[in-house]
Amino acid sequence: MQVLSRPPHDEVAGMGPAAPGAARPAAEVVRGKPVVDIWPSKRWYELDLRGLWRHRDMVLLLAQRDIRVRYKQTLLGVIWAVMQPLGPMLVFTLVFTRFMKVSTGEIPYALFVLSGLVPWTYFASGAGNVSNSLVSHAGMISKVYFPRLVLPSAATLAGLVDFLIGCMLLAVLLFAYDVTPTWRLLLLPLVTLTLGLLVFAIGLNFAALNTVYRDVRQALPLILQLWLFLTPVVYARTAVPPEWQWLLVLNPVTGIIETFRALWVPVPIPWSHLAISIVWVGVLLLTGSFLFVRMEKHLADYL
Repeated sequence: MQVLSRPPHDEVAGMGPAAPGAARPAAEVVRGKPVVDIWPSKRWYELDLRGLWRHRDMVLLLAQRDIRVRYKQTLLGVIWAVMQPLGPMLVFTLVFTRFMKVSTGEIPYALFVLSGLVPWTYFASGAGNVSNSLVSHAGMISKVYFPRLVLPSAATLAGLVDFLIGCMLLAVLLFAYDVTPTWRLLLLPLVTLTLGLLVFAIGLNFAALNTVYRDVRQALPLILQLWLFLTPVVYARTAVPPEWQWLLVLNPVTGIIETFRALWVPVPIPWSHLAISIVWVGVLLLTGSFLFVRMEKHLADYL
């Protein structure tokens, strides 16, 4: 979409499409009030990043609304943000330490698994919310114009609150096991940014497909459940036979989760694996933005 805002003395009121600078009848002139002409772009690919920046306040407001709605009229409130990683951590710790005897070296298993569940929980919930962001706001999309990228961006930001609460829980567990934090925690913003971009990129791909094929909404939870066990979240990558570890490394989430874990526990930072994840982020952003732009022109028809 292209947006033209003309000076007040040349601004006119009218709903029909107009070319830039086109004259309007004098009776339609509205003095002193801004008039914006909106018409479809003729380019085959154009991502409206400028429009997204102009509507950044809308992104923040929608993100705040999603956070309020999530915990509105709940008995436990934000405690649910703590229970999301804490509950699975207790179950996995019981199963994998008492029955299956999974080894994580000198790292306590509870700390090991929580340092994987915190980023994974944000990834799984964020990808689902971003993929459904367009369908769930169909009424808004069909009634008013705004850059459609606002919706997946707001869904990505809303999940960061639970992620930060999970990080605080992880810091408490770090203190409980008497593990001293290191300078690596200074890299947390960089890893968080990479994780957020991955959530946005994957969600953007699914959001574009979800508007046309509603099967995506049903299939995504199953995909994420299977994806969890193909990612070294509850087990170490070294527990997999060496001839199959390369498949885990190609997983776009593996490098981010292993790097996030290395910020909290004394294990080497897998820089090469993180680089692979960053490459995946770039590729998925390109494919997601391409699908999104191609679908955006007919979004109201699909919804």
